[in-house]
Amino acid sequence: MTTMYEACFGKVTPVEVERESKKCVWINGVRRERESNWRPLFDTEKEAWRYLIAKYEAAVVVAKNRVEDAERERGKLMMRIPFETLGVLSKESQEP
Repeated sequence: MTTMYEACFGKVTPVEVERESKKCVWINGVRRERESNWRPLFDTEKEAWRYLIAKYEAAVVVAKNRVEDAERERGKLMMRIPFETLGVLSKESQEP
């Protein structure tokens, strides 16, 4: 048996591989693909942690870009609202 490392849900878990081929492994009698977007397997724990770090770093970049896009669109919207309406909107937003 070989030990591989599963990277999933922000943690790395060692798993015992009973059998392996070029593309698949068998764990507890169940065949799984080595490369999976859902629960990928790695030969070393270090590789698994690197994968998770890269995955979450990419998610942070995407989230920051979405915030920047939303702020830019809000700015464009604010430029189109008539000035006298802005006072009414700010008063309405302060009411409970």
